[in-house]
Amino acid sequence: MRSSNKFLSIVALSILLVAGLGCSMLKNVAGGSLLEGDNAAKAAQAIKEKAGGEVRVIRAEVRENKIEVTVRSNKNPKDIDKYEYANGTVKGPEPVQVLSLGELEMTGDKYQTVGLDEIGWAALPAAVGRAKELSKLEDAKVGTISMSFDYPGHTAPKDSKERTRPIGESPLVFTWRLFVEGPRGRKDFYADKSGKINEL
Repeated sequence: MRSSNKFLSIVALSILLVAGLGCSMLKNVAGGSLLEGDNAAKAAQAIKEKAGGEVRVIRAEVRENKIEVTVRSNKNPKDIDKYEYANGTVKGPEPVQVLSLGELEMTGDKYQTVGLDEIGWAALPAAVGRAKELSKLEDAKVGTISMSFDYPGHTAPKDSKERTRPIGESPLVFTWRLFVEGPRGRKDFYADKSGKINEL
């Protein structure tokens, strides 16, 4: 009987420890900037778990306190959904209205997408730090990082033909745009989907 009670006590203690660690991890993500540490990577994983299955990203926006990800719906590829991560919680899917231009309807299946796991979320802090350094702005801060499909010349190497081709002749590539601001100025930098900044 005593051994049985001891076993139950150990099990209960283990559950409490696991629950405590889990809450602690969520608290760290919820309480810290999404532009620091591995908070953005944890947030992306939380969005993936909420969405279920493969997540195909159309665009995303990252701020210190939230991440918004617009995706092609898993249920119907013509539909577009949005997920928002803030304060340790994922909201969504929220339906996104389809843009109509005359007879053209920009449904989800007409957009280029990238897998959520293909985006270098873990490289975000390093990219932010490098962008601030390159800006040479006083008290520089990165308030927003937008991610979408854009002209490949923004991230192509200096000697690449992609930099000289007219817009429209090359397929768009998933690109980060980091907005750096300071009291005396503002500069923007581009990075590829892995977070490598174009320093040209």
